[in-house]
Amino acid sequence: MRETFFCILTSTFTYWSLSANRHATLVEEHHLRWSPRTLAVEISCPVPPTDDLSAWVYRVAQDTLPQWAEDDPAAAEARARTCFTQARPQILAYARWRAAERLPPGSPALAGMVADDNKYVRQIVAERLPPDGPTLAGMVDDADVGVRRHVVKRLPTGSPALARMVDDADMYVRRRAAERLPLDSPALAGMAADVNGHVRKIVARRLPQDSPALAGMVNDTNSDVRLIVAERLPLDSPALMGMARDANANVRRRVAERLR
Repeated sequence: MRETFFCILTSTFTYWSLSANRHATLVEEHHLRWSPRTLAVEISCPVPPTDDLSAWVYRVAQDTLPQWAEDDPAAAEARARTCFTQARPQILAYARWRAAERLPPGSPALAGMVADDNKYVRQIVAERLPPDGPTLAGMVDDADVGVRRHVVKRLPTGSPALARMVDDADMYVRRRAAERLPLDSPALAGMAADVNGHVRKIVARRLPQDSPALAGMVNDTNSDVRLIVAERLPLDSPALMGMARDANANVRRRVAERLR
């Protein structure tokens, strides 16, 4: 499907398809034969895309008209536009998607697409907006997880918007936030209590060694997290010494090796 609607008309029938990207596709799909009585037309999307049907451009895609179309060209256009009305929602969504790919990253038109009702359009917008702009930051609460996954990868590391994503419902988003937040960020320290063990392992690897938040992870329910903590706590840390009595043998072994 393209930003252009392709249609073939005869004096009595109209042929079109959402999958058609040229008139030849319609000929094959509908088992048609070109004849002096057929008319190939197109209805093309303006830039930027609009829901205003009258703004889409109707064009005859052949040099000569069949007699029936020459007698009443307005009727031929009206028939094509009637079919286009049925296909327009899908074609318009695709046209907006293509526009999101092509508009300059800093353009107001691209920024205006953050509320598009198609999640795939918003995902492209999230990939292309300037990373330090307020528009991208405003997409942290998007309803689509795919959009938020793009946003969390692109926000500046010190962005307040990135810090807000530590509570995202999606584990992947929180993992990326844990990987990108500044080491001294209170938001990163707060992720030491994340419900997901994979997220907590990332946090345990990144927190400063003398961080109270890292010391607070000695009682984590995940033994892999505690093993990382045991490897990173300062040697003179009371928290490390307390881990000599850890329930997990691998953790106790690592503590013993470090205190030796």
